[in-house]
Amino acid sequence: MESALFKAVQKNLLGVKDRHGCTPLHYAAIKGNTEIVNLLLTSGKNKNIDDRNIWRKTALHIAAEYGHGDLINLLLSYGAAINALDNMTMGLSRFPSLREQKRQHMKGQMLLAKQNRFKSMWG
Repeated sequence: MESALFKAVQKNLLGVKDRHGCTPLHYAAIKGNTEIVNLLLTSGKNKNIDDRNIWRKTALHIAAEYGHGDLINLLLSYGAAINALDNMTMGLSRFPSLREQKRQHMKGQMLLAKQNRFKSMWG
């Protein structure tokens, strides 16, 4: 699979959508594959983390629906839009796993900010 993905990166096919409007990022989110999502987002070719399919779902919607906690954290760290609405006009807050992951993500960011502040004060 990685060689097919490498070829897709070379050919700039990562932003291509299928008939359902899904990109490779959507499919990686379905599988919960954090390595592939990280590769897609760091390749620089898949610029829009908030691409939507025909149901207006982003990769973050999909990760939340499938309960992929690590992937939720990864997408949030890349700046995925947490307030995006899908066709059901429901935000991501309807997913308990996402609410908890967002809370943990914010807690981690505050802890890192606190550590960096102390490091610069005392370092």
